Amino acid sequence: EESEAKLSSIQAIIDNAQDGDIINIPSGVYNENINFNGKNISLIGEDRNTTIIDGGGNGPVVSFINSENNNALLRSFTIRNGSGQTMGAGIRVYQSSPTLDDLIVENNSGSNHGGGIALEYGNTIVKNSIIRNNSTITGGGIYCNGSPTFEHLEITGNYASGDGGGITLSNCSPTMTHITVADNYAPSGKGSGIQLAWDNTDSNLINSIIRGDINIYGNPSMNVSYSNIEDSWSGTGIINADPLFVDPSNGDYSLQLNSPCIDSGDPNTGLDPDDTIPDMGAYYFEHDTNDFVFNDINEFEFIGELNGNLYYKSPIIDGGISWYDAQLMCENNNGHLITIGSEEENQLA
Repeated sequence: EESEAKLSSIQAIIDNAQDGDIINIPSGVYNENINFNGKNISLIGEDRNTTIIDGGGNGPVVSFINSENNNALLRSFTIRNGSGQTMGAGIRVYQSSPTLDDLIVENNSGSNHGGGIALEYGNTIVKNSIIRNNSTITGGGIYCNGSPTFEHLEITGNYASGDGGGITLSNCSPTMTHITVADNYAPSGKGSGIQLAWDNTDSNLINSIIRGDINIYGNPSMNVSYSNIEDSWSGTGIINADPLFVDPSNGDYSLQLNSPCIDSGDPNTGLDPDDTIPDMGAYYFEHDTNDFVFNDINEFEFIGELNGNLYYKSPIIDGGISWYDAQLMCENNNGHLITIGSEEENQLA
């Protein structure tokens, strides 16, 4: 059954719902703390920027603590002003596995674990969301046990007085794909980016951006590939470079045109929506192919001939171009993009 909320209390609607119900909540500010009470229902806000649940500092804003599964869906809300005694100020999950999608979790303040979100056991899915400006002792943005899935997350501006400014993984084995962790705080050497703790932590990170240190406590492991890691780490396709966010001081963590993270993800994990190699981080850069179409080879600078090949240098556009756009320009002019492979070519270039 699908219904649209007309009451001032979201909790009252949940209390009267049945498994499988879809509840649409109109835009507005709802000053309450809600509990799914074991019901596998879909609670969907009209727009995450305008449909707000404000916990008023009276405990976790949203709780899943009664064995909810992945069919319990929370989507398209701002979750703010929660507080936490032990676990989770914004969202608390205990021995449950809900799906958290298209959320903004911000300005929540815990007193121990998980300022934004705390996941205790289970297989929670967290995706397409922003976790920012939350605070606690460990796991400013997210604290987790269990085996969650993190996809397309921005985790920024969070604070931990102990460790794990962005994320604390403690006996936690998540799969993390396309996440951006940046500008979080923890004391020096305590994992301003990620805190890894205990032997049962075995995580996988791919196509992501982690700015800030990664601290290790105990004997955990994290398999990293095709990611931009500020801390030293080994793995396939890893870089350590300024990701060139558009305007992080104003909360824009998308990528500039000349970001080294564009088209630098794992080519075997499917294409971005614009049919290009995956980018690193939460937000893909959409290539505008119309900007890079050249009809006349004379628009390129001829730099010489070598071994029967003619070499041209592409124009600089808006301060730089990505590898994809350079390849496109070459194809439009019956050529191909090369990487300098010999000293002769290097001298020519």
